[in-house]
Formats: sequence, structure tokens, C-alpha cells
Amino acid sequence: MGNRESNATVLDTGTVPLPPANSSIFSLSVSELYLACRANKIDVVKQLLKTASLSDINRLEPEPICSTSLHVAAYYGHYEIVKLLLDKGAIRSLKNKHNLTPCEEAQTLEIKQLFKRTGGNNRFGGYSGSVEWNIIDPVASKNVNKYKKKEEKWFKDVCIADNRLYLSDIKRYLKTKLDYISGMDIIKFFMDEAARQNDVTLVLKAYTAQTGFYEALNRELATLNTINYSSDDDQIRDEYFRYWHGPGGYAAMIAHHPKFKSYSFIGKTYRGMILLEEDIAQYKKKTLLINKSFLSTSKERENAKFFALQDQLRQNSTGKLIKYPTLCTYIIRNSQTALDIEQISEYSDEKEVLITPRAAFQVVKLKKREFKVGEIVVNIKLRECDTLIYDAADTSESSEDGGH
Repeated sequence: MGNRESNATVLDTGTVPLPPANSSIFSLSVSELYLACRANKIDVVKQLLKTASLSDINRLEPEPICSTSLHVAAYYGHYEIVKLLLDKGAIRSLKNKHNLTPCEEAQTLEIKQLFKRTGGNNRFGGYSGSVEWNIIDPVASKNVNKYKKKEEKWFKDVCIADNRLYLSDIKRYLKTKLDYISGMDIIKFFMDEAARQNDVTLVLKAYTAQTGFYEALNRELATLNTINYSSDDDQIRDEYFRYWHGPGGYAAMIAHHPKFKSYSFIGKTYRGMILLEEDIAQYKKKTLLINKSFLSTSKERENAKFFALQDQLRQNSTGKLIKYPTLCTYIIRNSQTALDIEQISEYSDEKEVLITPRAAFQVVKLKKREFKVGEIVVNIKLRECDTLIYDAADTSESSEDGGH
């Protein structure tokens, strides 16, 4: 919008000035919703949203406009309309002809705040290590990466030839098992668009939306039986195909589809947790763990720290903490383990790195401090296993492990 140069490759149609807010653009095939949002007609927008589908709400208007209703409301500073659209499931990450998202078009800080995920979510944290992890033995840790390579081969052999066929399996699973969750209409929209556009990044985008999907999916993944990584190939293969006919089908697509290779992440990432004493006990140094479900982590330490410290901490009658604010640092070493999804996510400001299920980690450090308000009490460092039975422990101290 405005008279700007564009570097976009898909939506760019040249530099075309948008008419002023008070001008007539009715000669274009522009939707009634877009026009009402642009003119700040709140009552009209409310009425239209009663019957609008998500496709209507997220419609990219024709040239020379090439933006959505959310873009235009954000651009002209229409706070109430932006809020109405977001509450109805408007997609935050769609880009207009200038390669900008609605948040990037927003004129005020107040409107930009509407695009952040609401508080009270546990996106970058967990409440129980036993739900997220299984303790494994050295033989299993040695075989995890071999297993994942076999997983990738099987996925390509069976599924990669037809994304739409595989997506239909995922949609069938969602309908039969997760149809009850909040925001399922948004998840279905992403899945339908993924099939229509033949774009699997929309499948991953669904995971980042603020719905009940990611929590329900991870609960399902956590309940699956743990694979015996030392079993023979036939047993492993049978288990894998049982796995991907359920929630594992979604996990397998995210972990193994070649479309996501360019998002591979290697490095350091963070997750906050609030742990009981018995949970902390399983993170003894040199313990080998494998994650049962997806782990949402952040490249920004403060994002994870915020989760760990957002709840009021309860103490017992002697003043001892019942649950401990904990910061986990993950050292990702293998290219197939985690994805940097900042540019895919509906909430790019979170700088999310998504760790895929069934990655092996070794606890290399656990440090516990005295409780101080507003500070992390427990720091845990986990280093991803390579092909060695035990990785050399990284026990170096650094300032980042402190309770800043």
C-alpha cells in the first residue's frame, strides 16, 4: 500500500499506488468486506463476518490492490476492525504485493500488539518432563539417527509421490480424532489450502496458529508406545507405519518432507519449563532422553524465560518451592532434527525453532540456584546425541546459564 517499491516475486505486480481512503474503487472487483474494512465501517464488518468463510476473510484482492482485508485495516489504523478479523481467524502471515504481512503494515504500536500471541499459553514451555520425554539406554541413543534415516526413506517411498493423498490421510485423522478442538475451522482451512496449492508449508503453519491443535496433537503423540530402537528392521518398519497412520503421519511429514530441508536448524535454542522436584530428578547428568512429541523452542532466550516465570510460584509451609522455574537449552547437531520456522509461523516475532519428535538428547549440565523472584532457578543443558553412545559432556560455564 502506498507508493512503494516491491521486491516480492509471487504477489508483486508492479508499483501501483493505492487510491486514497476516501476515493472510489468500486470499479474494481473488490470484496464488500475489504471495502468496509478500508472505510472503518465497524457495524458493516461485524455483519459481514457473521456469514464470511475463512476464504472470504483471507481473500487476496485483485490487482492493483493485491492485499487482504486485514492488511488494509492494519494499514489505515482501524484497531477495532483488526481485532474483529483476528478473532475470526484472519491469517497473520499472508503477504501483500509489497511482500509485507498485516503486522508489518500496521501504523501503530497498539495495533501491532494485537498480532502477538495472547498470554497464558505454554507454547515455549512444558509442565512435566515425564510427558515430553522417555529415558533411553545407550544402545537406543546410538540407533536413533539410523532409525530416522530409515523413517525418511520409508516416507519418500510411500508418501512423497502424492502430497494430496498424504494430506487426505492427515485430514481423515483430524476429523476422527481431533474434531473437538478449538479453532478446528482454522486448521481445516490450512489443510484445504495446502492441498489446493500443493504447498506443505501450510500444514506446518497450522501448527503455529493459536488453536487447540498443537496441544492436542502433542498429547496424542506422547501417548504412543515407545519404539524399541534396538529391534530388527521389520519390527521398526511395522511400528513406523502404525505410527504414521495416526498423529505420527503429521509428524512424519514435518520431519521428512524435502520441502522443509531449507528450514533445517543447527545451533542453540531454548524452552521454559515449570518442574516438580521429581521431574528435575530425571535430568541427571549423562541421562539419555528422547522426546515423544514436538517441542516448540525459541532462538530468543527471553521468550522461553518468560514462560518459565509467567506463573505465580507456590511454596510449601517451609518456604520451599513446589515447582521450579526452569530453562532448558538445546544444542541441535543434526540437520533432520529441528526446523527454523520463523518465516512460516503465524507469529514470526516468537522466532520459533520446532524440534521434531524422536530426537535423542543427553543431559550435559543441570544447575540449581537459590530462589529469587523473577529469576530462573534451574538451568538444564541438553546436547543432541550423534552416533556415539555417550557424547563428550559440554560442562563449560557461561553467563547465559545464570538467572538473568
